[in-house]
Amino acid sequence: MLRVVARNLAENAIRYAGPGATFALSVERTGDTVALVGRDNGIGIEETELPRIFERFYRADQARASRGTGLGLAIVKHIVTQAGGTVEARGARGRGLEVRAELPAP
Repeated sequence: MLRVVARNLAENAIRYAGPGATFALSVERTGDTVALVGRDNGIGIEETELPRIFERFYRADQARASRGTGLGLAIVKHIVTQAGGTVEARGARGRGLEVRAELPAP
C-alpha cells in the first residue's frame, strides 16, 4: 500500500505541478512516526482549496482542464488513515505543494 501512496503522490505532482516543476519524495522517521513526504515546486494551489484536495472527485480549478479522476489524493488519505495515520497538505499558489503522510512506525 505504501507503493500506491508513493505512486499517487508522484502522479499528482506530474499532472498538476506544471511544466518545469520538480518533485521529491522522502521518508522521515521521528520517534514512533514515519512520514512519507511528497514536495513539488510547481504552481501550487490556493490555500482555501487545501482542505478539499483529499475529497473524492475534487479537482481544483486549474486541474479541471487536465486528465485525471480526482481520486489520487483521496486514495492516499484512505490508505493512510486506515493504517492509523494522518495526511496533511501545505502550499500556496506559486509556492508548490507538500503532502505529508504520517504513519505509526512498525
